[in-house]
Amino acid sequence: MIENLFENVVVTSDGSVYHHTRTLANGEIYRRPSETHDQFEVFCLIDGEIDYVIEGRSYRGEPGDILLLGKEEVHQLKVNLSKDYERVVYHFDESLLPASYWGKGEFFAHFETPTYLSRQLKRSQLEKTNIPFLIEKTKQVLREDNCQQERLVALSILLIAEINKMNPNTAFSEPVQHTSEPIRKVLTYISSHIGEKVSLIEAGNIAGLNPNYLSRLFKEELGMSFSEYVITKKMYQARRYMLFGDTAVEASLKVGYTNYSSFFQAYRKTFHSAPSSSSKER
Repeated sequence: MIENLFENVVVTSDGSVYHHTRTLANGEIYRRPSETHDQFEVFCLIDGEIDYVIEGRSYRGEPGDILLLGKEEVHQLKVNLSKDYERVVYHFDESLLPASYWGKGEFFAHFETPTYLSRQLKRSQLEKTNIPFLIEKTKQVLREDNCQQERLVALSILLIAEINKMNPNTAFSEPVQHTSEPIRKVLTYISSHIGEKVSLIEAGNIAGLNPNYLSRLFKEELGMSFSEYVITKKMYQARRYMLFGDTAVEASLKVGYTNYSSFFQAYRKTFHSAPSSSSKER
């Protein structure tokens, strides 16, 4: 069990979410279950040590580092609570920024690569920018009794603008561990067959592995079972179809469900709402 010294969370009118939390040391290793969400994330580590596993790539975070996450990326956090742990986290979507920031719609257009969106910015690079100052100001605003949301939004826009100025060829750190080659093949298979039935047996054939061994390896590297991952990706894709005008039935068929009842149950489990309501919620 973890104990927070303080936890300040503010949700602004545009749907952006801001966290500033400090967790007391208890000598344990805390693992947060794998999750995914439909907002971009800027994770600023103020104090402590973390391992952040994002789509199978592991990043080792130290005080002063920032991790950038793309939308819908499966991620899992491990925290070493041998000492206090403090972070500031920003969650936001495209509406926060002018269209010019997004290019093709990916996470900060010039950070885009063909394989993944998440990135790590090390403290040594950030100290050359105004980013530490902006994070400190965000902490101060979040600690105020009458937190002014417009100041938080302004600070986050300035923070993102500063990140966008950085040279992507020199600013980013590589993961301490990459997803293995078999799992990379499986992730590509899932992505390219999201509108069809995705089979563990077929994935095993593509990866050259026994399905049972692949299942264990997938859970080890992604922090989520093969079936959970496939369903999560299908549900996010289905919701995207509905946001662009498809009915729930049309979306279910496009992501490979021939039984609408099964799709409905999977969607409700993922988003805690009925699929027919998704377009109204956004």
